[in-house]
Amino acid sequence: MEISLMLLLAISLFCPVQTVKTCKPYQFSCGGQYNECLPKMWRCDGEKDCLNGADEKGCGFMTCDPQQLQCGNGKCIPES
Repeated sequence: MEISLMLLLAISLFCPVQTVKTCKPYQFSCGGQYNECLPKMWRCDGEKDCLNGADEKGCGFMTCDPQQLQCGNGKCIPES
């Protein structure tokens, strides 16, 4: 009994528990590993607010990666 209690304690200390954050109805869920919740009005505003860029995906316009610049025609080119 004592060994199983020690094993349970060791597992709970070294195995992180994943908590799923539920966003409010007026928020947008970025999903992914960070479970970010942002205001819905930030969705499709042309700026990546989610760390994974989920707030700008599927918005009907192209967004560039952080290491890129966007030309006037919408094309993404390397920052260098």
